[in-house]
Amino acid sequence: MKVVPHPISVNGNHLGSLDLDQRQNHRSLSVLLDCFWGHFFAFFRGYFSDMARNKVLEELLDDDLAQVRGVTQKAMFGGRAWLLNGNLLCGAREDGMLVRLGKGNDAWALSTPGIAPMIMQGRQMHGWVRAAPEVYEDDALRRKLLKAALDFTQSLPRR
Repeated sequence: MKVVPHPISVNGNHLGSLDLDQRQNHRSLSVLLDCFWGHFFAFFRGYFSDMARNKVLEELLDDDLAQVRGVTQKAMFGGRAWLLNGNLLCGAREDGMLVRLGKGNDAWALSTPGIAPMIMQGRQMHGWVRAAPEVYEDDALRRKLLKAALDFTQSLPRR
């Protein structure tokens, strides 16, 4: 039985080789191709998700939330999301600031020019609003929205 070495590398870094007999070559080739395509699409998924990011808004939110305990952030909604104790708090996307005010707590915000209900995949997300640049660039209004979001999100159980 002939042993055939197969090199294994990720992002150009050689990780070693896998010795397989010739009967397994067709399976190993399939596995290697699956691995290649997985890395290929993961690269482009990351590339295109950056296109929806608003780095200026992200910096504003980072500064506003820097001193709040329990706040973390992660990639979500095609942009960045901030969580408080594991619960979604707000988000930053190219098309605006997303803010979680809670069902029934958003009427005051929706009466403000530049703030609209958040729509995801054609459905209104009750309790969430989307703020346009003229709103989130106004420090006082952005902080008022964040305060309301923090008040609501702190009332939720930790996740």
